[in-house]
Order: sequence, then structure tokens, then C-alpha cells
Amino acid sequence: MLERTQVLVLGLGGTISMRDASGAGAQPSLYLAEVLDGLPGELNVDLEDLKLVPGAALVFHVVLQVADRIRRAGAEGYVGAVVVQGTDTLEEVAYALHLLVDEPMTVVVTGAMRHGSSLGADGAANIAAAVATAAGTHGEGQQGDRAQGDDRANSQKSRHISLSLRSPRRGRRRGSPTAARQATTD
Repeated sequence: MLERTQVLVLGLGGTISMRDASGAGAQPSLYLAEVLDGLPGELNVDLEDLKLVPGAALVFHVVLQVADRIRRAGAEGYVGAVVVQGTDTLEEVAYALHLLVDEPMTVVVTGAMRHGSSLGADGAANIAAAVATAAGTHGEGQQGDRAQGDDRANSQKSRHISLSLRSPRRGRRRGSPTAARQATTD
């Protein structure tokens, strides 16, 4: 096992990495360390920014690179990985990783509904909850699939990829990569 950390966080961009750009609207410009900057306390994780693109601009060869990095992370002793990306392709990436990664570790795919310049930006909290889930310290602490939302982890059976998404209305979306989306509200 690793001494310094258990979870690898991979950044791809998306709304979670966006902030207002002068006259151009929200653009991906925040690296993972910047997104987490305002979070109280410290996360014991390794951060790797692989891309900084909107979710809709994510291409499949990047997903293949992410899958390869997660496989290597498993061989390096990480117990979990978090993929931080845009919500436009969140479910597709989660499903692709389910097919491409065969490591005995928890993988959580997360994003944000509000960019970093928004009042009530949810990126840092979503990453923190996803890290806790991937490390097995959130919820029941069992290996396997986790659906993450509103700081709650919900166990799923037989999958190791989960979605993590918080909506501005504090509703949560839950699901496994093979299930249809199901929206619920508090």
C-alpha cells in the first residue's frame, strides 16, 4: 500500500474546472489544486491534471489514456481513483471505464453543476465526497460500485464504476453505468 495516499484524482476539465473568462463566458481554466483550494482541511490524494477541456470536447482516446492510468494506479497500490470531468459525457466515460478497467479498486466519476465562479460552486465538495467514497471511508466502506450525490454514497452491486453528481437544486442522480438515469429530489 501507499504511505502518502490511497486515492488518485485525475482531472479532465468540464464545468468543475471552469470560471468566467472576460467576455467569453465560463471556460475550463482551473486545475484540480485550484478547484480544491477553498476546501477546509486537506485531502490526502495525488492530483493529476490530464486535460482541461469542456465535457462535450472529450474524445475517446483520452478515455483510453484515463483507463490506462487507472490500471497503472491499481498496480501502484492505490485503492481508489476519482475521475473529474464534464457532466456532458460523465455517464459514457463511466461506462467505458467499466468495460476497460479490471482492477480491484473503486473508481468514481464526478463533475459539477456550477462552475468555479458561480455562487455555491459545488466542485470542491463533489471531489471531496468522491475521494471519501473511492477511499472506502464514506458510507459503508465496502469495495464496489458507489453512486455519489449530496454527500451520500449508495451501494450498487457488481460494478466498480460510479457516478457522482450534485444538482443545484440539491437533488441527486443515482445510477450505475448500465442503468438508465434516475433523478430524485430531497
